[in-house]
Amino acid sequence: MPHASHKDIFSYLTYLIAPGLRGFFLFFLVTFAFLLYLGTWQVNRLEWKNELIKNIKLNLTKPSIPLDDLLLEILPHNKSPDYRQVHFSGKFDTTKPFKLMMQMHKTPKGDTLGYHLIVPFLLETGARVLVNTGWIPQKIDPKEIPLPKGKLTLTGITKTKTGRSSYTPDNNFETHELFSLDPLELSHEKAWPTLLPFFVTLTTPLPLIDQYPLPGDGKISIRNTHLEYALTWYLLALFWLLIFVVYARHKIHQPESNKRTPKRRK
Repeated sequence: MPHASHKDIFSYLTYLIAPGLRGFFLFFLVTFAFLLYLGTWQVNRLEWKNELIKNIKLNLTKPSIPLDDLLLEILPHNKSPDYRQVHFSGKFDTTKPFKLMMQMHKTPKGDTLGYHLIVPFLLETGARVLVNTGWIPQKIDPKEIPLPKGKLTLTGITKTKTGRSSYTPDNNFETHELFSLDPLELSHEKAWPTLLPFFVTLTTPLPLIDQYPLPGDGKISIRNTHLEYALTWYLLALFWLLIFVVYARHKIHQPESNKRTPKRRK
């Protein structure tokens, strides 16, 4: 006997909202829409991240400027100071260094755990700026590092703060052990009203330093995996759609004898 006649879209919709498929159909619509939303959200994040990377590369191509000039440029206009090359003069406040913990560094023996030595720097204007002097192995105490004294002129790259997640431990301001670096938070905790709202990562070695701390190389590495995430969510949505279509077609086209029908009362 030939198969059932072709059903138009309205006939299929009638089956989909029937009691046998209604719950599954509603569940499919909600989850399918959510997967599409996640994919679209990642696309928007991808556009934002690409624009961020573009601006960072643009800032890094600009020549180094005096720190005072950067302040005049950003503060009146509420601009971001991130990833600008600056140079400045003053001296270290070596009595109050901080350790930015859990920092990895590539060495000949592989990735090695250590910390970044963060030292307040007294500018000639009387303000302070936090300076990331570089990486030091975990086994070396900051007191063993003979930081230079007297007037210095340094160069580096500015950044507002380091990243922080829900898994990041709290900072211990008593022991000067930090797990995230935010100059505004540090200014509040230490009552330093003249601390600038960003820090500087040195890109050249300190004078008279034998080996440590190791300065940064000036390269900025930012993860950008939003395209992969977007494709993953969209593929899951497509896979979920195929599952629903196969299941719905099976339910709609199954023989009438296999469909449950209510029993008639005598």
